[in-house]
Amino acid sequence: MSAVKCPATDLYPDVANHWRRVWQAEWDGCVLNKVHAVKPLLGCSSLSSLSRQDAVIVRRLRIGHTRLITVESTRSTRVFSL
Repeated sequence: MSAVKCPATDLYPDVANHWRRVWQAEWDGCVLNKVHAVKPLLGCSSLSSLSRQDAVIVRRLRIGHTRLITVESTRSTRVFSL
């Protein structure tokens, strides 16, 4: 019997799939995280056609991290405290 040589590059997709499954399993355990509610599956983003700045804005809006919300909540707090 002879040993068959296999280049290491043939193993890259298998290793990448293994770690993707490990990361997904860990991410599935973070159900109380509000980011998990927005993006339950890891992988490619549907925002890849946007510029980075626009993609960041959309992601912040989805999560709820906007200065508009913070400013509005502090304004309403001031109005109610008067």
